[in-house]
Amino acid sequence: MTLKEVKDPVYNSIQLEDFAYKIIKTPQFQRLRHLRQNGMAYLVYPSANHTRFEHSLGVYHLTKIALDHLNAQLPESLSDRVTKIVKTAALVHDIGHGPFSHLFEQILHKNNIKLDGKQICHESIGCDVFRKMMQRIKMDVGMDDHDIDCVCSLITGQEADDETFKKYFFLNQIVSNSVNGLDTDKMDYLLRDSRSVGLGLTIDPIRILKNQSIFKYPKDSTGKYYLSSSQKTKFDIMQVYHSRYVLNKIIYLNSKILAFNEIVCKIFDASIKSNLLDIGQLYRKDTLPDDRILYYVQLQVEDQNQKYKELCKSFQILNYHMTPDIIFELSITKDCKLTEKVSSQQREQYAKEQLIKISNVDSKLFEVVVADINYGVKNQNPLDFLPIHNKQTVFTPTQFAEQYGNRAQSIARSISSKTSKSLSSQTPAKFTRPVVINNVATQDMLMPNIFKETCFCVFIYPEVQSQIKEQLKSAINKFLNINNMITDEANYLLNAEISFDDPNKNLQARAISPLTSSQELNPLNFKFDEQ
Repeated sequence: MTLKEVKDPVYNSIQLEDFAYKIIKTPQFQRLRHLRQNGMAYLVYPSANHTRFEHSLGVYHLTKIALDHLNAQLPESLSDRVTKIVKTAALVHDIGHGPFSHLFEQILHKNNIKLDGKQICHESIGCDVFRKMMQRIKMDVGMDDHDIDCVCSLITGQEADDETFKKYFFLNQIVSNSVNGLDTDKMDYLLRDSRSVGLGLTIDPIRILKNQSIFKYPKDSTGKYYLSSSQKTKFDIMQVYHSRYVLNKIIYLNSKILAFNEIVCKIFDASIKSNLLDIGQLYRKDTLPDDRILYYVQLQVEDQNQKYKELCKSFQILNYHMTPDIIFELSITKDCKLTEKVSSQQREQYAKEQLIKISNVDSKLFEVVVADINYGVKNQNPLDFLPIHNKQTVFTPTQFAEQYGNRAQSIARSISSKTSKSLSSQTPAKFTRPVVINNVATQDMLMPNIFKETCFCVFIYPEVQSQIKEQLKSAINKFLNINNMITDEANYLLNAEISFDDPNKNLQARAISPLTSSQELNPLNFKFDEQ
């Protein structure tokens, strides 16, 4: 087998098999070179310019390591056909992504744009693109239509309709794990994204993957093989979940990046309504749009600048990096209107309407952003859904994630109920995993007591008068009081001069943590002299 080597800043070297190299050479895959992994984050973090191209190679690399390790544990090795399907899914899992990461999907949903009567999502679009691509190269790659269907199932997070994938259920969870979120996709993007902004998080995906095992539930009549993680890598796994939270706070839901996202949304909303863009036509082409679409819109706007004055202002903000003024941001963990189980767009609309009503400020001068942050399993501890083994035992969770209605959760819950009654610690099991017992994950200091918070952010556009800013701050104060969201932190932020550009100047503001009610034991509660 001929392997081609690619140098990579995260793993140093990635070995590409021949079939993978043929997929990478296609125009559909090469388009990923023009899709920034973190959308507009480069406007705040200049080095966040990496793309979904190198991320896809990284996921392929980790998936290859995982398969090699797990395959060695089976009494009969998996066929080359099966491993090729999983590795292909790893390689093309993001091939349906639109411009600016997930932002473009939000724009399409907001404008109720559908394709063939269905909502556009990158997984389903990815399957369509992959099928078209494979019609030209499937003979070269060595795949038939059934193999292509299996790849599409793995891309969309479903169980593949194939006897091998039903028996070896763990194959469905390597790239996209809808039960507990521990998969090669997540581990690569967390590591790659953190390094791109200089954080250098210390998660070790290869250590985690090389310590995973395959096991059977002793009383599961289906005979399926499932995936468990080693007890000795539990801290590494906790770091993965915690890193997801950290990157949400610092990159994905950073208030300035959210503000730039809103400006991009505003540009595309106006472009769609004024027929500058025909989204349906763009998505019917073999090759989808990429980040360069923004430049295409800008050229059209500049040619007719008198007609599109508002759009020209928005492009000036982006082109000259005119950072919007974040006048208020707050993390909310208590139940209130902004944490209700409705879409973030509905909550944003509610908050903005209330602030307009209270302040009488023109809606064009400010924006409201509401976004949820969690550890990957809604408001629950992801460790509660993770089977963990040591040398003698496999600890299985007593509950499984209720996420996206995926079939995987119902299967897992059914098996858990069957095995929870009378499992003896002396029961022999397959593959040196002698015991299966039920256990709820213990609490560790790295994992918090609260697993969900909602970010509420208000910003004004550049060059808005300071008087408007004070009007909005007063309105925010009333809005928080009306909705029972006033906290010590909110009071401090509203009544002190806070610099969101330099949090180190705001030690007192940081002394109050929204994630704990125990102020005595909270180290952030101590006040330090700035010097």
